[in-house]
Amino acid sequence: MQVPAISSFSVQGEVCVRVTMTGRWFTAVLTAPPVTAPGICAIAAFALLVPSSFGFVLAQEEAQVGGGEPAPVANPSPIATPIEVSDEEAAQHLTRRVSPRYPPLAKTARIRGNVGLSLRVSPEGSVDVSVISGHPMLVQEAINAAKQWRFAPFIREGHPVAANVKVEIAFTLDEAGEFSRAQRLSEDYDKQERICRQFIERRLYAKAEAECITLAKLAEKLPPGYLGMCRQAYAYTGDAFWFQGKLPEARAWYQRELSTAEALMESQSDIGSRELAHAYYDAAHGSQGIGEFTRARLYYERAEKIMEGERKQAESVLHKAEREKSASESAARRDDAQSEKDYWREMTESLLRDYAGLLRAMGDTRAAEKAERKAQSLSHPESR
Repeated sequence: MQVPAISSFSVQGEVCVRVTMTGRWFTAVLTAPPVTAPGICAIAAFALLVPSSFGFVLAQEEAQVGGGEPAPVANPSPIATPIEVSDEEAAQHLTRRVSPRYPPLAKTARIRGNVGLSLRVSPEGSVDVSVISGHPMLVQEAINAAKQWRFAPFIREGHPVAANVKVEIAFTLDEAGEFSRAQRLSEDYDKQERICRQFIERRLYAKAEAECITLAKLAEKLPPGYLGMCRQAYAYTGDAFWFQGKLPEARAWYQRELSTAEALMESQSDIGSRELAHAYYDAAHGSQGIGEFTRARLYYERAEKIMEGERKQAESVLHKAEREKSASESAARRDDAQSEKDYWREMTESLLRDYAGLLRAMGDTRAAEKAERKAQSLSHPESR
């Protein structure tokens, strides 16, 4: 750099200066001046540092870093908070849309509807998701899909900005042609169910295992409205493993049975309680078999509560039918109610005896004796 003020002295050399900026002000410190550089060079170097709005420049010269262009100063977006955008603008900026997977249990339970989501789109176009509304069985798959969406940047005042976008993801079922398909699958299921059940009844559990797994896979292909058959297939498969002593595998199938029964209860509560009672009973066996006693106890108690309610309801129907002995249809209702009452009485008695065994294994003798007395009263109603 030529410095006119000292060029007449024919003096030359190098001066190192460190500059620290604080807001609009700077401090210059002379660092390691070569001995060949007279003090007048240092004075001239300080004099040439001129403050500007954002830093400093060397008078009549452009500072070069490594011989290249000066590094640009980042100019942040003037809009700090996310903007709200219309559906139309959001659709125009959407560059990648991923459709959600339909949850199998929700599909089987015929659960459909929209999931409302709020998307926080970053200036780069990536997405964070929060839930506004939607069925619990559909929400997670909607979130998984929306997280993969991408948007072109939303521009305001010449800068990319964050944006809030509200969307709805629809879950719909195509029922066209389902009846004939369901009919074929149902016929195949019935055939396979007989094979699976017969092997269990004949205690050929190893063969039953393979056939019941096939039955379960077939049941999963059934359209909505066949959850009861799906639950039964899982129960058979669990039994096939249980009677072979494969307790962890049995427990896993019983848990699938329970999840299916809970979905059935949610969609068809009028018949779901019966399925749920059986599922809790099986799940109790499964948990007890692998030493999960606390969980098993909970399942036994829930199963007993449902069974007791079903038995009392059957008794109520029976008493009502007995008061109408003159009508022939009342006799038929009376027979059905009696069969239903006997069924639930026997189921509850069996459950209570198994429950008592669990309680004794847990060391709760008092509760075990209480369960045994209840079972005895159901076995001999006159003893109550």
